[in-house]
Amino acid sequence: MKFCKFSYMVFLTLFACSNANNVRNEVDPQEKQDSTESISRYDNLHSMIETWKNDSCGCLKKRTFEMADSIISKSHLIGQPIENVRFLLGKENNIVKEANGTIHLYYLINSICDSNGIVVGDKSSIELIFNPDGILIEFPDWIQIE
Repeated sequence: MKFCKFSYMVFLTLFACSNANNVRNEVDPQEKQDSTESISRYDNLHSMIETWKNDSCGCLKKRTFEMADSIISKSHLIGQPIENVRFLLGKENNIVKEANGTIHLYYLINSICDSNGIVVGDKSSIELIFNPDGILIEFPDWIQIE
């Protein structure tokens, strides 16, 4: 089942890319404009994901709660397996597994850093909550501060 969901996401990505190549062959200007806007939104999402992954500890101050919210909602990650979330957001900075099987992934944002890395006690993160089957069930609308 997890493979089917992942395969579906890969298919959609490939389909979006093939549509981008077909824009040049369209005749109707309105359709061409709609397709171009659709491609721009895709590129924006791709850019956000790359920016998110490149600021892996939040030291560059490029990761934000709003960016995470946008990536999660535009990629329809609620209800997706943990592998799909990690594929888009990268490796988490912290993971907590509860006795009941619930999994919490934490991604650092807006960290205070110096040349030695993150300054202890000055960390902010977002939390993603997965059920025992590894399916994303919640993205709380708050930021955890240590």
